Amino acid sequence: MRIFLKKILGWALIPAVLSCSFYGFAEKREEAGEYELKGAFMVKFFPFITWPKKIFSNPKTPIVIGIIGKDFFGSKFTKMIADKNKLIDKWKFVIERFKQNAPITVLQGCHFLFISSSIARNDMKKIIDSLKDHPVATFGDVKGFCSLGGIINLVIIKEKLKFEINKGAADRLGIRFHSQLLKLAINLSGEKYDK
Repeated sequence: MRIFLKKILGWALIPAVLSCSFYGFAEKREEAGEYELKGAFMVKFFPFITWPKKIFSNPKTPIVIGIIGKDFFGSKFTKMIADKNKLIDKWKFVIERFKQNAPITVLQGCHFLFISSSIARNDMKKIIDSLKDHPVATFGDVKGFCSLGGIINLVIIKEKLKFEINKGAADRLGIRFHSQLLKLAINLSGEKYDK
């Protein structure tokens, strides 16, 4: 089901909001903490992603953002989510924090899963591979994350926060991105990775 941004935040023009959201709101690292910005990016991705219909068949289903490994987001991210939930009638956000050895069945219940850079690359790959049959949008912020099979990688380039999308991995899970979001990605899977 496509969940349009205007239904959630009251904005009507997707391209304008994308431009404002990703290149205006959260670009400069100096204006806010790095992980505060990365958290904001994750939240802002939601309206531009379509999951398989069964995932949000119930409008009361919360949007689960999982964080596995060391949590660099902290309490500010928790507060931001709480503030965001006050503005939304349905599809509330919930944050779940997991230790690295969390059962895969628990991780499968996430919609977004941020895999912390504290986790070794080979373990990241194991986590991603274990979710290959479940529509979980995996996020990371390490070089080559998408080449491990991750779906969205948040990267810092010239002091600005950008993102890469592994469209092939997302397609295999039935996760679709709005075309405007794809246009803003600095890399898509199969193209020039690891700048």
